[in-house]
Amino acid sequence: MKQKKMLTLTLSQLKQLYQQELPELYQLANETTNETDFKNNLDKFLSLHPQAESNTGKQIRLLINYDGRSIHELSTEQDMSVQTFSLLHRFLTGNLENTDMATDLFIDLFYLFKRLGGAELPPLSMQRVRIRSERWPSGLDAEVREIRADNRERMLHLLVQKIENRKSTPSRFRFAEGMSYEDKSRQVAIWWNDFRFHLAMAVKSPSELNRFLGNSLSSETMYLLSKARKKGMPFFATPYYLSLLDVTGDGVIVASPTGSTAYSLSAGGPVVEPTARNLIVSPICAHSVHANSYVLSPERTVTVQTEKTGYKPIFLSADGGRAFSLRNGDAVEIRRSKYETKLVRLSNKSFCDILQKKMLMGVLGHEE
Repeated sequence: MKQKKMLTLTLSQLKQLYQQELPELYQLANETTNETDFKNNLDKFLSLHPQAESNTGKQIRLLINYDGRSIHELSTEQDMSVQTFSLLHRFLTGNLENTDMATDLFIDLFYLFKRLGGAELPPLSMQRVRIRSERWPSGLDAEVREIRADNRERMLHLLVQKIENRKSTPSRFRFAEGMSYEDKSRQVAIWWNDFRFHLAMAVKSPSELNRFLGNSLSSETMYLLSKARKKGMPFFATPYYLSLLDVTGDGVIVASPTGSTAYSLSAGGPVVEPTARNLIVSPICAHSVHANSYVLSPERTVTVQTEKTGYKPIFLSADGGRAFSLRNGDAVEIRRSKYETKLVRLSNKSFCDILQKKMLMGVLGHEE
């Protein structure tokens, strides 16, 4: 069965697939009355299996050994119990308490036991490998490496400040007395290569995340992150992971006054009365506090040019229509048309009345 189709299966359908494709495992689960016996019998079954010493067999045995143990979850600073095969037993015996549970775990275990039985995933053709490789830039691309190097340099200075301002808690990552700022920077650059340093310096608040991303997050994003944190959602991101992110904008919208209340408004652009006949230029999700919208004269010609050495796919979409692919170095010119469209007014309501009604409906719909 194709992986995409597997993701659409319900728990009930997935259980039937276990019964059909993995009858020995299904029978083993239903012949045991509790989870401990299931794990013991599964361990015996695995020891007698011809693939017991294969990588798949070792992975299954490792999961069995860890089942029931507690691990410390760094994102929540709490201990959590590993219940991989305990959940599998409840699932196969119909005793799963959370019937709305996601199927991801059971799909992964299904493929794991299928590989134990000798089923191997078909290798990708060279064409598929090439397509997937070219879909996104790799970390070896010169431009990607430059972006990540700049991110790392910015974060090294932030990490020096973070260590200086930390409370006097026992840690291997602290500065000796009398160290200069240059010495501290060099020391942090050495610690950067230690994974334990990134775990110790992990970002755990929206405000700190915004600083590490160059104060690039919008007020709306900050509000959502803060709201999620207050509800108890874990927040954990290591400096190394954040250094891999490209915090440039996603694009630009050039709109007419009539279009200023559509996508341009969603991107943070201003509302412009239709009779003004201006051009509005608004950046999309720009990761910079200095990226503002511009209202230009109708006589202006706006030119948007793609980077000559850019690595991201770039598209042009006119009024939400079919998107056209652009190449590196292409330039798009936007100007006011010499043709004008005459519109029929069906009511005596003013632009402000209509706008107020639309905005109010959006707020009420969001609250509902």
